[in-house]
Amino acid sequence: MFNWIVNRPNRVIELQKYYQQPGPVFLKGSLRKPIIVAYSIMLSGTFLGALYGTVRMAQGKK
Repeated sequence: MFNWIVNRPNRVIELQKYYQQPGPVFLKGSLRKPIIVAYSIMLSGTFLGALYGTVRMAQGKK
């Protein structure tokens, strides 16, 4: 019944070699780069929007 869970290939050595390669660890894995790029774009947009609003309020414009 649970044979597909119990009898799985051991991929520990393969994954260790993959994750221990030189380079940033947070970019390793499947879909990590697109998620980090999307997050960085949203964070930058939010920061620039807040900066724009702060500058306009400092100038006396609403």
